[in-house]
Formats: sequence, structure tokens, C-alpha cells
Amino acid sequence: MSLPKDGEINIPVNTVLEWEPSSLASGYTLTIGTRPGASDVLDNKKVGNVTSFKLIDGLPRGKTLYATVLAYNDEGFATNCTETSFHTLNRDKLGCTEIINPMSGSIYVSVTANITWIRDFYATGYLMTVAEKSIDGYRVLDNHEVGNGTNYKPPDFKPHTLYFITVTPYNETQQAIGCIPISFTTGDAVEGLPCAVLNQPKNGENKVPVSTRLKWNPVKDADGYTLNVGISVGGSEIVDNLDIGLISTYIFQEDLPEDTQIYVTLVPYNSNGGSVDCPTMSFHTEELIKVNVPKFFTPNNDGINDQWRPTVDQGPPISQTFIFDRYGKLLKQLTADEYWDGSYKQRPQPSSSYWYQVNLSNGKVMNGYFMLKR
Repeated sequence: MSLPKDGEINIPVNTVLEWEPSSLASGYTLTIGTRPGASDVLDNKKVGNVTSFKLIDGLPRGKTLYATVLAYNDEGFATNCTETSFHTLNRDKLGCTEIINPMSGSIYVSVTANITWIRDFYATGYLMTVAEKSIDGYRVLDNHEVGNGTNYKPPDFKPHTLYFITVTPYNETQQAIGCIPISFTTGDAVEGLPCAVLNQPKNGENKVPVSTRLKWNPVKDADGYTLNVGISVGGSEIVDNLDIGLISTYIFQEDLPEDTQIYVTLVPYNSNGGSVDCPTMSFHTEELIKVNVPKFFTPNNDGINDQWRPTVDQGPPISQTFIFDRYGKLLKQLTADEYWDGSYKQRPQPSSSYWYQVNLSNGKVMNGYFMLKR
């Protein structure tokens, strides 16, 4: 049985019992008793080929129970199965929880303190009220939903101020009544950490290599940094809220996407919390284009290196190529699939240097020269 676990206490009577599936099972039986091996609560009930079961009338209250789940198929029942024991709660009404940190009456409590309480297994969530200076004072939070965990970080408290905190459990049918607040007084304000600033790449930089690493100057008093990197403002598609520790260089596991605006948020933190309102920095990566341009060709009609044509290994395709002589005269205009045979108006051109202009489909232009040899 996976829920409740063996030896667990304070189990709500409406708990759904759960167990791990058996690959060979066609069904399961469930037995529950108030002593080891007994079946006075549920006697070898066939529950079907499922992995959970809830008693219609609930479990007995305030009892130590012993449960056994047996898998079966056409060949019989599983043997030597372990019995699970647990203890149920003995109350109907949802009770109040106990706040354990900070302790009531504490002084010099951190202005960035978390509030922690003991879990109530009947509760499906908690409401928090934070009052300033008196129980009926200004409500920083007023029955604010704080989820079903056991701690919550309210907005930073004011320094040297008395606060009253109430945590109220609730579930689908009721809310705890009459929960008593704790009180404490805060200490000094915490001076916030400055934000980190990238120095490699710099904010706004263009044509950044896709293999770049991030570097920044260390922030004084920081214990570490959290990093988000994405392809949209506030995004985290590349690095998702990663605690990278106390370093000032980050190396990506893979190259960044090419020709892409990259957004970086870097937040220093220490025991008092993290920097606030840190700006998002960004840079644009290079576009990786690899065009193969022959450095020379020998159009001698010998079947070897008789043609000249640039090709693209990586990047946008070629739309057209222009070939000029050394004086700038246009000799040939090629489409992506055409080549030059070294002639102009069917007249072979002499051995010399020739210039090219390659226009890519994305508007990029590449220029250079090559040799014709005869």
C-alpha cells in the first residue's frame, strides 16, 4: 500500500487508499481490521482491477487499522503480502493549526520571514491574515489563499513593527473557526542586494556567437544567483529558474539558437532574500551562414574543375550570383542552380582574378574574389 504509508498517523477518515499496480493482476481484494490479520472493518472485498478505494462510510475514527491488498488473476492470489498499519484521526470538525515559525511573542523577526505551520490532514488549503500593529489593524493580507503547503512568504514586513498572523485551515465542506493569531515584532530593515549586470555578452549586443557563455561581475554579499534564459521577455525556455550557486560565469549545455533574441534575468540572493526588480537583459545571436565559394577553377574542358558555382552548406539558399571582371564589368548572372564556364558572350575569358557578389534569399550579401586559371 502506498497511501497511507505503514506507521502513518493522523489519517483522515475520508482518505482514499492507494497501492501500486501489479502487471499480472486482473483484480485486487482489500481487507481492513482493527488488529493484525483481522477483517472486522472490511472482509476480503473484491474492489476490481483498480489501484485505489474509498470506504463509503469512511474509516473508523481514532483507530489503529491494519490493511492488506492482495492481487489475483486466473491462477490464484498473491502470497506473502505485507500488511500496512496506520492510525486515523478522532474528530469531525476541522481544527485550527499551530504556527511554529516565528514563535508567538518573538522579537527582532526578519522582515523577510516565512510563516510555517503544522499540517492538518483534514485541510485542503489554508487562509492567511496578516494584521499590522493590532488584531484589528491594517490588513496586509485578509484571508488570503496560500495553498495547501505548510509555509508561505508574505510581502516583506515593515521594520520594528508589531504583526498578528492567523492561519485558518479549510476543506470542501468547512472552515476552521476561532483560530487564534500569533504576534511578533520585526527587527531592522534589510538592505537589498544590487542586481547583477552582464558583461559578456553586453546588454543589447548583436551577432553574439551561439557558443557564448554568460559572465558578470560578482555582487557583494550575494550567496548565489538564480538564472532564467529564454527567447521571450521573462521566458525560461533555455534555462528555467536555475540556482547556479556562487559563480560569475555560466556555460550553456548546448549552443544557443542562431539569429535569435536571447533574454536573460540574473537575480542575486542571500539569506535575507533575493534582489528585487532586476531588469531583463538581452542580446542577439549570430546567424550561422556557411557558403562554399571555390577559390579557383580551370575551364579547360578536361572534365576536371571546369565550372565555378558557389553553394550553401548552412544558412538561407542563394537567390542569385553576379560575376565581375577586375574592372567591375558584369560578366555573368547566375541563379542558384547555374554555373559559370569562364566565358563572356561565348568568348573564353583570360586567366585572372574575378569578383563575385552572392545574394542570399534572406537579403544577406557576400562579396569576394576567385581565380580563373587556364
